[in-house]
Amino acid sequence: MSRPKEFEVSPTLDVVLDSFWSRGYEATSMSDLENATGLSRSSLYSTFGNKRQLFDAALARYKEQTVEPTLSALESLTAGIDELVGYFSTLSATFRSEPALAVRGCLIVNTMVELAAQDEAARKVTSAHFARVQGAIENGLKGMGKLTGKDLHLEARRITTSVMGALVIAHFNPEMAAQICDQLSAEVSAVHSPL
Repeated sequence: MSRPKEFEVSPTLDVVLDSFWSRGYEATSMSDLENATGLSRSSLYSTFGNKRQLFDAALARYKEQTVEPTLSALESLTAGIDELVGYFSTLSATFRSEPALAVRGCLIVNTMVELAAQDEAARKVTSAHFARVQGAIENGLKGMGKLTGKDLHLEARRITTSVMGALVIAHFNPEMAAQICDQLSAEVSAVHSPL
């Protein structure tokens, strides 16, 4: 019979997530995770697995806590200009009101930059994230009824690329990242809003 765990998994995973989000995958050691959680390496291993499995669990937690709430309105069947402008406004407001958070960027985009070039598993996760954001933006654009087919797809890709760029720029200039999102909001409102 296994001994019951003496800690709660969810709060521990939040601490692990914070550690990876603050430092990145490579710069976060198992010793860092032990110190942050107050748990022994054996406890972390027995609950989550090795460092990479801990990171994968942190990415899943990040998606659940951050990505889902951010994209849910854009992914709804009734999404349109209000949801798209709301998405850009949320990003812009966060960059301005929480600069300490903004400089951390997005954990998934950070992973794209740090690991995707040499790590197949990271490439799959980050490619899926890019596709999801593009799909959500495309859904919002489609709800406006101005674009269809290839034009709709390409516009969604252009906007998604700009959003990803803003999330990278936020690391060193949150105000510039906010301005990019403001510009995207203005462009969408001017070009794609109903007559």
